[in-house]
Amino acid sequence: MVEIAAKDGLKVIRAVGAFPTPDGKVGYSAASEESRALGGKTYFVQYLFASPGALIYLTFEGKGDAETAAARFDKYLETQRWDD
Repeated sequence: MVEIAAKDGLKVIRAVGAFPTPDGKVGYSAASEESRALGGKTYFVQYLFASPGALIYLTFEGKGDAETAAARFDKYLETQRWDD
């Protein structure tokens, strides 16, 4: 994943990995960023949550540092709970 992203000028901040979720649920997340000479940094943060009865895919894009953005979204998403 890192090599593929680098070919397109992206930097992987967080490779796809497990994200903490309530019992019986599964979560994964990834984050990358791109630095542009005139536009600064842009980030792309993704989450996938699944349970036996639901699948949720979230993508956040914006300007700024991917690590800071991912930490902000992580903090918020860690507080969320859902029922099937």
